[in-house]
Amino acid sequence: MEWKIVEAKGYDYLEMKINVGDEVYAQLGSYLMHLGDVQVESKAYGGIGSALKRAFLGGESFFLNRITTNSQGYVYLAPYLPGEIKHVKVNNPLYVRDASYFASHGSLKITSKFMGLRGFFTSGGFFWLYVEGQGDLWLNSYGSLVEVDLKAGEEITVDNGNLVAYESSLQIETKKLGGMKTFLFGGEGLVFKMKGPGKIYLQTRNLDQFIALVLGRSRK
Repeated sequence: MEWKIVEAKGYDYLEMKINVGDEVYAQLGSYLMHLGDVQVESKAYGGIGSALKRAFLGGESFFLNRITTNSQGYVYLAPYLPGEIKHVKVNNPLYVRDASYFASHGSLKITSKFMGLRGFFTSGGFFWLYVEGQGDLWLNSYGSLVEVDLKAGEEITVDNGNLVAYESSLQIETKKLGGMKTFLFGGEGLVFKMKGPGKIYLQTRNLDQFIALVLGRSRK
């Protein structure tokens, strides 16, 4: 399978050339168009049990789009949020914020995992998608997507609303940013202190803050 991310000034889309035997899964609503003999069908990815868990606990749809072809064709996918698409070659298990899963290909298993108390403090919710195996994963973000690769022992502090995905090897601690005054009035709230080794993926815009701004103005 061949693919390329077409950068379109904050409105990226993904072009895929698929052949017989290729099987791509994609976020519902991401289909843009296709050329050639391409089939798109909704399917419970990973079986009914995993799909139900994803839907009711992870916030994801019960179904994903399954894309195949009987000969050869092109399919174009576009996320519903303005931002960037990033390809991740999965070798190590990682957690993915539900809305940031875009597409996948290869021998990947996607389920949901309980995030514990820190799930209460992140807009991703109590359950995040858990991706493991070998294959290709595409993430989408609100704004640009930044990759941070921490070495063993290195630490970074990130805003919980900007966290898109991270490898399971990372250690995470929830804390407040600054003193109580900053916590209550600074607009930042709680953050995550993350310790390597492992990769972290961040989005440069915070969707929850944007929604709060729009709702706040709509009430005036």
